Amino acid sequence: MRSNEKEKKKEDRAQKRELNTSGAMRLADTYFSRYIRLIHSKDSNCTCYTCGAIKDIKDVDNGHFEKRAHTATRYHKNNCRPQCKICNGDTKHNGKQKEFRAHLSNEIGEYQVIKIEQLARTTLKASTKFYRDIADHYRIKVNELQKELGVKYW
Repeated sequence: MRSNEKEKKKEDRAQKRELNTSGAMRLADTYFSRYIRLIHSKDSNCTCYTCGAIKDIKDVDNGHFEKRAHTATRYHKNNCRPQCKICNGDTKHNGKQKEFRAHLSNEIGEYQVIKIEQLARTTLKASTKFYRDIADHYRIKVNELQKELGVKYW
């Protein structure tokens, strides 16, 4: 009887975990953000993609050209760059999307920017497994990069 209770509790926890999509999404966002900031950092600093301010890696956000609401581009590496909290949170100027687009077009080319804009308009049904896979993938990448760079930020 006792082992049945343990098995039931284990199954209940597994089921709750599968249904926790928002928690899985937050975890995926965390590791993806860390990855983007790491690959665009130098000596523990990041340059804001839209205003050029240089800030500590922990004091910048992972800015999105096409907003995070667009699931198809939420974790697209070409859609994201480090942004200072002022630029990223600038609701008056929509996260400085105009400046972001201009810089992105110069960096990766107009054709690639248009592809990101088109991809953002597609529908992607994201499941808990989708977010967990993203989180696992970028957790490994972040750990590898930190080892490679000889740093430990998080």
